Amino acid sequence: MGNSMPIENISTQLTTLTDLEITAVKGLTCLPEGMLNNNNSLTYLDVHRCDELTCIALDVSDTVPLLEELSIDGCLSLESIRITQGIASLRQLMIYGCEGLSSLEFGLDYCTSLQKLEISCCPNLMSIPTTQGMPSLRKLMIEECEGLSSLGSGISFCTSLQELEIKGCDNLTSIPITQGMPSLRSLKICYCEELSRLGSGISFCTSLQELEIKGCDNLTSIPITQGITSLRSLNISFNQRLLNLPSGLQFCTSLQELGIGPLWEEDRFRSSSDYQQRKRRRLISLWTPNMAMEPENLIGLEALPEWLGNLTSLEALSIYYCENLKYLPTINAMKNLTKLKQLDIRGCPLLKERCTKETGPEWPKISHIPDLRF
Repeated sequence: MGNSMPIENISTQLTTLTDLEITAVKGLTCLPEGMLNNNNSLTYLDVHRCDELTCIALDVSDTVPLLEELSIDGCLSLESIRITQGIASLRQLMIYGCEGLSSLEFGLDYCTSLQKLEISCCPNLMSIPTTQGMPSLRKLMIEECEGLSSLGSGISFCTSLQELEIKGCDNLTSIPITQGMPSLRSLKICYCEELSRLGSGISFCTSLQELEIKGCDNLTSIPITQGITSLRSLNISFNQRLLNLPSGLQFCTSLQELGIGPLWEEDRFRSSSDYQQRKRRRLISLWTPNMAMEPENLIGLEALPEWLGNLTSLEALSIYYCENLKYLPTINAMKNLTKLKQLDIRGCPLLKERCTKETGPEWPKISHIPDLRF
């Protein structure tokens, strides 16, 4: 929208709007009160690249009762969004590239129809204020919000949530999943360097099919203790302090894809001392309840556990940079993996040598697998 019509006149001169886009309006520092009055049919509002906008403070619950989608993008000076009573009709809320945004007073607990919430590249945002949960929310994506320290306790009460993706939130220390989320199908947590704790409720996410945990340097454990029978894909890599896989992994009997390691990325560390310290943690160890070993001993694990043969739905197995690894499970356990189509072993020189075609002692265990990668 250009400057030919003052933005304050929208409510008096344009009363039948269903979609409204406000783009690159110079001099706009706030959205005026009453701007949306008389537009009861408005369903879509997009505020885009208004660089001088510092505050959005609207009472929209009565003035736009049908608003379904709100997008705020590239408003670099925006500091706060205040819609304290929420928007009952809202289905999608997207906030992207608002570098100055520190306060989100949105009344999320009152957004009872909200299905998708995406917040990206808002480095000064401190928290996601929800305590009671959003009962209709299906997708929550938070990306590159370095200042975020809290997700809000209401996350556990988002009972319809199917996708949860959190990436590049360096100050986030915990994911408060304190009870099972029965609809959750995909959980991805990547490059949250200060994350040290995952909620124990992950074990009770009975519909979870895809789990990826990557680049969380302070995470020491993944609390899957009872197994998740719906889990089909698990990828765990570049987690510097994670020395063992979850004990319940052997009970994840529907697992089809398993990616293990590496735990480090060479170019992420500058000093030689840091590099050497991380290097000795490359191996991500497979742990079973019967292995009474200290973490220091697990680093040098030479054999994969026998229970790997219980994962009879496994179709792809990847193991990266385990320098001391020599042995696969027994031939009976490996032959149990009748659906295994791809085995990818990289950076495992001792195991690779023992898997030499025809002559290697481990070869009979893997000769039935059609796609072998070393």
